[in-house]
Amino acid sequence: MGKVYGLGIIGTGVIFDSHANGLEPLKSRVRLIAAADLDPKRLKRASDRYFVPHTYTDHRALLGRDDIDIVTIATPPSTHEVLVLEALQAGKYVICEKPLAHTLESADRIIAEMANYPGKVAVGFQQRFMPSVQKAVWLRDHGFLGDWQYGLFRRLSHFSGSSASGTGWWGKWDVSGGGVVMTQFIHELDLMIHLFGPVVEVMAMADTLHQDIESEDTFGATIRFANGAIATCCSTINAPSSLVMYEAVGAQASVHMPTWGLRCADGHRLREMNAALADAFPESGTPKASSGAVGRFKAKVLWKLQGAGAAKKVMRKAVGLVGIRPAPPEPSNHTRFFQAILDAIDSGEPLPVSPQSARPAMELCTAIYASALSGQPVLFPLDSSNACYKGVTTDGYRQRHSYAGQSNLV
Repeated sequence: MGKVYGLGIIGTGVIFDSHANGLEPLKSRVRLIAAADLDPKRLKRASDRYFVPHTYTDHRALLGRDDIDIVTIATPPSTHEVLVLEALQAGKYVICEKPLAHTLESADRIIAEMANYPGKVAVGFQQRFMPSVQKAVWLRDHGFLGDWQYGLFRRLSHFSGSSASGTGWWGKWDVSGGGVVMTQFIHELDLMIHLFGPVVEVMAMADTLHQDIESEDTFGATIRFANGAIATCCSTINAPSSLVMYEAVGAQASVHMPTWGLRCADGHRLREMNAALADAFPESGTPKASSGAVGRFKAKVLWKLQGAGAAKKVMRKAVGLVGIRPAPPEPSNHTRFFQAILDAIDSGEPLPVSPQSARPAMELCTAIYASALSGQPVLFPLDSSNACYKGVTTDGYRQRHSYAGQSNLV
């Protein structure tokens, strides 16, 4: 049996649950030993929910523990640079929540420090490990999709911006680095680059239509990639419900995510692709028990008995006695991400999703802001000469270009 690693989390806000739950299936390989947060009440709530043995209001006490090998930074983006460096200096492997930093300038300083700690930092773009994304990448790399043509990426969310995290920092330019683009859609920006490759140009619009925040709650952009493909993307936190959808269209076939879909006008080629996927991803096939009339009946029974409540729990146990049992739950994207990190540490390899790998999403986010503020397309690469390289200010955002050619004051 290999080493069981100790892990500590700095920051016990809303994302803490995703990390703690994601670690649970891997408890034979990693243990959540400690948590730190400036807010004692929030820290206690988190430790009580997940039975965290050690808690600290000073993160330096957590970093000083010899039994902690891995530290997760789950604090506001403006704190990432300092905390990542402190964790590295303490000799830890580091998982940094997205975005890497609140500005491209800060991200570049982190990357510069990585020369002294190669392979020791992973950035929290766990959506790269979604089965649907991995299938899309496999099909692309094996030539099944053809040259990329077009992409459509959309994320709709419903929440109150500044209160969403319970801390009041969400949407502040100098803390979170922005609104829906930086703190929500940064995942999709990373996926777009992960699938389509380098960006060469972006044209964007952004506005604050409903939320009481400094930064944008809604945006839309058109992006051109170095391979010639074009993608459109949009997001808002003002939607009545949540919806996430990605589509990537190649010359020969298209893929649809996160709910997997594969389309091709040539039926024979579609069958060929599905057969190749079944061989490459055997674990994602449809279980035999779910096929046929009996399988459909079992599935219907389990569907009816979903949810919490004593009665449903008793009924699920009862039907289990006659062989009707739910399939084991799929691991979360966080679990898959943590597993890849543990595999890398075990094998002595660099951690996945390095800061260098995460930078292009930060660069694209910065370009979206630069285009939305100026009303002009932005060309790549971006460097320190870009007006938004050091971040966007509240005053700068207030003076942004609008569709009417006037300043749109919030």
